[in-house]
Formats: sequence, structure tokens, C-alpha cells
Amino acid sequence: MSAHSSSNHLSSTTQEFLDVLDITNNLVLLRDGTASMVMSASSVNFDLLSEEEQEAMIYTYAGILNSLSFPIQIVIRSQKKDISGYLGHLQETERGTHAPQKRAQIAQYREFVSTLVKERNILDKKFYLVISYQSSTLSSILPTSPFPFKKQKSTQESQINIPQLIEKAKTDLEPKRDHIISQLARIGIIVKQLNTQELIHIFYTIYNPGSSDGQIVESSKAYTSPVVQSR
Repeated sequence: MSAHSSSNHLSSTTQEFLDVLDITNNLVLLRDGTASMVMSASSVNFDLLSEEEQEAMIYTYAGILNSLSFPIQIVIRSQKKDISGYLGHLQETERGTHAPQKRAQIAQYREFVSTLVKERNILDKKFYLVISYQSSTLSSILPTSPFPFKKQKSTQESQINIPQLIEKAKTDLEPKRDHIISQLARIGIIVKQLNTQELIHIFYTIYNPGSSDGQIVESSKAYTSPVVQSR
């Protein structure tokens, strides 16, 4: 077997064992028939608030959690700060500057920022909220097993009516999304549902850190390489 065919074999095998079936219509579809909606959430600098403001925020936040009649997942993702876009902007500014002294200052500042981020290992934290829908009829007809074998996954996938799952998931999840958005706005947290392209980018960078730079896609079919690369 050639090295090329071996690499393809490894990639396709890895793909089959991922939980994600597809990402479409602003939803993440899983192989067990679950459809998840992901929302990004802004942050609040709690330490800068006065003691009274902190107590008020805690009290309000507790009330928001108590108002939820459905499960919600809070995900915090930490990754190395990506300043490549900013450094590129500085480099373009440097090239467009005719004054030698000013150009040298921009170059010195660009080098300083690059070194600072590299040495300090500055992390960028992003916050996400996830709500999910799963058809009760689907889970009742699927065989249950404690072992996630490939055969069972194929059986599950064959039972999933994707257009119907998407329609029912949107009907179920959109009112919950609106409730979360309006409630968290009370404490200054801005929540926004991620679209298909944003979701694909997140999952692609999770499985392939640093390999999706410059890729802009509209659907999961638009990637020219597998979601998980073989090593």
C-alpha cells in the first residue's frame, strides 16, 4: 500500500468515529440524532464592578438560571491569542509609510507585540452556550449498547431524517435561544447564535489547530481536506 493511500485510509477511518454528522442550517448534527445550537457569549469584567454591583449580578444570574426549564451547556475555550491579522495590518502600514523614522518605529512596535504574545503565551478565552434537541421517537427505536461500535453508528445514521430533524430542532430551540439572549442581556452579556460558517470554523480549528488559516466556507462540503488530518 502506498503512503498516499495509507494516509487516505487513516483519514477516513478517523472521520467515521467523530460524533459530528454534519453542520448545516446553523446547527450541529450528531450521529445519535441530536441537533445542537451554539451561541457565543460576551464576558463581563467582574473584578471591576463595585461590591454592590457584584452582588446584584450574582443575584440576577441566579434568577436567570432558575428561570431555565431546559438543560444548557456552558463551554469555555482557551486558545493561544491569534494576532496574525493585526501583525499583517502593521506590516502593510509599514510598507505604505514613506518616512524612514516612522517606518522604523512601526517595525519596532510590530516586533515588540509579536515577541510579547509569544513569550507571555497570552490566551484568548471564548465563551459558548449550547442547547440541544433530540427526537424522542428516534431514541426509542435505536438499539442500545454500551459499546460505540461503527456498526451501531451506521444504524443510527440510517434512522435519521435530517430535514425533519432540522425543522423540529429549530422549532424547539429558537424560543429557548431567544429566552437566553433576553435574560443574559439584563446583566450586560451579549449572546449571538453562531451561523454555519462560524460553527464549521470552530470545529475545524479544534481538530486541526492552525491549519484553517484563510479558509472561508459556507458549508461543510466546501472544505478541500478532511475535518481531521492524519498525523
